[in-house]
Amino acid sequence: MLRTESVLQNRVSGKNTPGKEVTSTDQAKSEFLAAVSHELRTPLTSIKAAIALLKGLMPENTSRDLRELLEIADRNSDALTLLITDLLDFENAASGSLQFESAIHEITGLTQDIVAANIKFFKSHPVYFDMADANNPIWVRIDKHRLEQVLRNLLTNAVKFSKSGQNIEISVARRHAGVRVSVRDYGIGISDEHRDKIFERFSQIDSSDTRNIKGMGLGLAFTKALVEKMGCEIGFESEPGIGSTFYVDIPEIRPQSRKVA
Repeated sequence: MLRTESVLQNRVSGKNTPGKEVTSTDQAKSEFLAAVSHELRTPLTSIKAAIALLKGLMPENTSRDLRELLEIADRNSDALTLLITDLLDFENAASGSLQFESAIHEITGLTQDIVAANIKFFKSHPVYFDMADANNPIWVRIDKHRLEQVLRNLLTNAVKFSKSGQNIEISVARRHAGVRVSVRDYGIGISDEHRDKIFERFSQIDSSDTRNIKGMGLGLAFTKALVEKMGCEIGFESEPGIGSTFYVDIPEIRPQSRKVA
């Protein structure tokens, strides 16, 4: 691992590298991301307002093509807003200033709601989402907003490496003393040479033009930071050419604990 990558990864996980200081390159990258994120917010807000105004003023006889174009613009502006939010949160996570508000939730229903709310961002990508139901309610203490960021990033990652017509499976199941939320794809998989770099900042296992969604290599690093700061664990299983499963293990709250909480 390059020294710069190692320091960046330690910043995200909240660890300091003994005997090493953050380099000027690290500082420049962080400041650039923060500046770009802030500068994009104002024009994007105006764009979203203009799109909403146009949609509201459209007469009933507006052509279907025009309506679809506005829907695409609206959907993509929403996706960009989420990306900007994630960038700002990523920097806050690196600096240790990110805020969390945990509450008790039934994890299966919450996961279903999150998946349903985010599917709209993948309408232009011809994949299918399957959500498996758990047999019994499973309760956890989690930050709902941060879990949505985590699952959105895992879904985006799955879509990124899936081919047209493939399924992406989301499941919730008890495992040991907790619950595992999994996102499985049947895409290209992860080779052995890339396994150790999956959660590194700015790391991309495939920069070709064959991916469905482009990215900056921040999603999984940010996801890992969020998961660990919520007291949970993240991991993955993968086989080249077969696909990958990314999962988050969350401690379960038993009935007696819920009464006390």
